[in-house]
Amino acid sequence: MSSELFAALKTGRLIGSRCKNCGRTHFPPARRCARCGGEMQLEEIPKRGVVLTFSEVYVSSPAFTPPYVVAIAQFGDFKVPGMAADKVEIGDEVEWEVADRHGNLWYFFRTVKHY
Repeated sequence: MSSELFAALKTGRLIGSRCKNCGRTHFPPARRCARCGGEMQLEEIPKRGVVLTFSEVYVSSPAFTPPYVVAIAQFGDFKVPGMAADKVEIGDEVEWEVADRHGNLWYFFRTVKHY
């Protein structure tokens, strides 16, 4: 299912999957449900979500420059892990965005500014 995820990112979309049998959601998309083994259908992930938890990373692999923030955010029925473009707190509203990272498209979270 990763090929479907990368194809969606090329069109500016983020997708997960939902079980046709029990309704459980999966990110990244899965072919079969981890709960019941049911067939999955692809579903777009809502653009806006809420940070559930986060961590500031200070020691990392050479692919990333610390410090940076990783978070898990709830987007509709989907819990999605990702890097945050800026500092976040639990409960912050974020939106996912697609961007080029070292020649590859990937997604990240940006805090929603309320004015």
